[in-house]
Amino acid sequence: MDKGSRLARGSLSRNTILDSALAVVSRDGVGRLTMRSLAESLGAHPTSMYRHFRNKDELLAGLTDRLLDHLHIAVDPSDGWRAILLNLGGQLRQILNRHPGAVSLLTAGPYSPSALRLIETTLTALTRAGLPPPDAAQALRTTFTYTLGHAVTTAGSTGFWTDLLDAAVPASAYPTLIGGGWATQPDDEFNAGLRLILDGTAATIQSSTHP
Repeated sequence: MDKGSRLARGSLSRNTILDSALAVVSRDGVGRLTMRSLAESLGAHPTSMYRHFRNKDELLAGLTDRLLDHLHIAVDPSDGWRAILLNLGGQLRQILNRHPGAVSLLTAGPYSPSALRLIETTLTALTRAGLPPPDAAQALRTTFTYTLGHAVTTAGSTGFWTDLLDAAVPASAYPTLIGGGWATQPDDEFNAGLRLILDGTAATIQSSTHP
């Protein structure tokens, strides 16, 4: 919207603000989002923003809830624990691929209501699927941490490890590096890494239940 134009009185909604804020965060990151600049982009007076959000922290909490609401559909209690975590990690990665600047939203505290509901729902599903509660919590934390880290290292690139080799690394000097599959595509890399995490979880459970 042009800065010179103004929204009609009463036409600014919470959803309109969240849509515009998410576009800014996805493109430029959380640091570039301010209540004043957001109001200007919407053609609204800055004070009108505070009728919907008391401050920037409340706006960011609303954005986090909007992102995480999509993840609830990835948690199917009828699935096994591996399928739950694979689906959750894959869905989270898709969200972060669409909104690369939003990683910091999910790593800043405190937890939003949607985040707490997602954690509770997922932990309940994991324990019902057979994971002991401590292992369920560790597996969920690790899945989130891995997925967020992968999103950071692959944002705007063909793949972090692939990009490192783009500078004509001589195969004669680094034969194992070049020939050993170090450079992979982001999708393959993510899926393989998540499977390793889940394999490790399974092995830990096996060793603790059958010493």
